[in-house]
Amino acid sequence: MNRLTRDQLLTAAKNLTTIAVPCEELGGDVVLTRLTANGKIDWATDAYPGGTVDMKQYTFGLVSRSVLDETGARMFTPEEVGEFSDDLVVKLHAAACELNAIGAKAVAETEGKSDAAPASSGDSSSPGDLDSPIPT
Repeated sequence: MNRLTRDQLLTAAKNLTTIAVPCEELGGDVVLTRLTANGKIDWATDAYPGGTVDMKQYTFGLVSRSVLDETGARMFTPEEVGEFSDDLVVKLHAAACELNAIGAKAVAETEGKSDAAPASSGDSSSPGDLDSPIPT
């Protein structure tokens, strides 16, 4: 086993996965960046205040946290994402959910690619249908 050093782990943390989402209707691609662990917790805290889902934060907040400029800064606020066309929001949100392993299907696929122990299959405290990236 090759034990990673602190510096190796911190360097790897700065190399977040990105994907390009083709948006032919706009004439190019939108690049999404995987959230950090802190970013995902911040998103979840905003999306589930008091244990209930805030659909705007769940959807628009995830997209706004995933669309970053070349310096790593957010390009849009959740409110600005809410002004995008519904088709574009659905496309970007679905891609961001897959990229960030949000939803039962994405989590199962991610666990299949990892040597880590699988997540508990017990009762989830998250509301909604976890097979869908958008809670119902």
